Amino acid sequence: MRSTIKTRIIILLFAIISSTVVLGQNTVSGKVSDNSGKGISGASVTTRGGRGTVSGADGMYSLSLPAGSATITVSFVGYASASRTVNISGNMTVDFVLIESTGELGEVILTTGARSLPRSSINTPLPIDALSSSDLKTTGQISFDKQLQYRVPSFNTVNTPVNDATTLLDPYEIRNLGPSRTLILINGKRKNLSALLYVQFSPGRGETGPDLSAIPPDAIKRVEILRDGASAQYGSDAIAGVMNVILKDKYQYSSLTFNGGMTHKGDGENYGVAFNSGANFGSKGFLNYTIDFSQNNSAVRSGIIDRPTEKATFGGSPSADAAIDAYLNVYPTGNNINGSGETQAAKFIYNLGVPIGDNGQFYSNAALVFKKVFSFANFRVPYW
Repeated sequence: MRSTIKTRIIILLFAIISSTVVLGQNTVSGKVSDNSGKGISGASVTTRGGRGTVSGADGMYSLSLPAGSATITVSFVGYASASRTVNISGNMTVDFVLIESTGELGEVILTTGARSLPRSSINTPLPIDALSSSDLKTTGQISFDKQLQYRVPSFNTVNTPVNDATTLLDPYEIRNLGPSRTLILINGKRKNLSALLYVQFSPGRGETGPDLSAIPPDAIKRVEILRDGASAQYGSDAIAGVMNVILKDKYQYSSLTFNGGMTHKGDGENYGVAFNSGANFGSKGFLNYTIDFSQNNSAVRSGIIDRPTEKATFGGSPSADAAIDAYLNVYPTGNNINGSGETQAAKFIYNLGVPIGDNGQFYSNAALVFKKVFSFANFRVPYW
């Protein structure tokens, strides 16, 4: 009996509390419309307390709010927001009329998973890659050609394991076409070719091209790359594409850059320092120059010579095969030193522009590059 009475009392208390909560809520409803009286669907209706809703297809909305003063704000894209402070003492109707905004919408940035801006411009007849100086430096590479390899998918440059003179200038290619098939421009003008002819079994064999590593990265403002044939416009040396290197022009500030690194095996150390500065003449004249010093130490990765292949090439008789075995038993690598060579480089480059009259300009750019390399060649073994 007592249990039944307790149960009834608890139910009665819950009913009283629920009724109090319900009685404490008031419904504020109304219509959100524009100047013509047409309802605005999807308008946001919120209060300072955090409660909110959206208007329906006919512009109608409804909010449950406690008694007291409340500020209701209505907003919608393309319209100026509207706010009203009302004293709620029961169910009431509050209508809003939104005025179309005459100002321009602010910039809206949508993030859909991409962490950087597009590299290629698709508004041009042919795709053009545009890379800034900061884009190149974030690769962690210290030479211009290696920076391009980590930024341009179709660009490739090779460190040959047996270097000879190739250490002076690593061969490069765009879309599997050699260096003589890619036109290199400096500020829109052709860059001079190097005097090195590739003879190694590497990309660009039998060709010659400009030395991209001679351009200090700190002197570059941006790089524009046309990764498609443009021989009709520039000639046969633009079959693979065109690369236009834009040098820094107007002086803004001086910079001093230090860099260094090594391989995971503790060799191949590289060190570098670069200084960029300049001066401005009037409103359009400028002088910008860069001094760059770098050193790359060698990284040796000699491998074990495959005896069956060596015998098939240089053997053929018991005595010749025995000579190969005797030598490789003592020198498994054949005394070959395979890897990247040692390079020391000093570079100076300037870019000058002096206005002449209203539409004329005297311009000049030049570079002075000194390189000293220590590279490797094939060791001539006795059984050859």
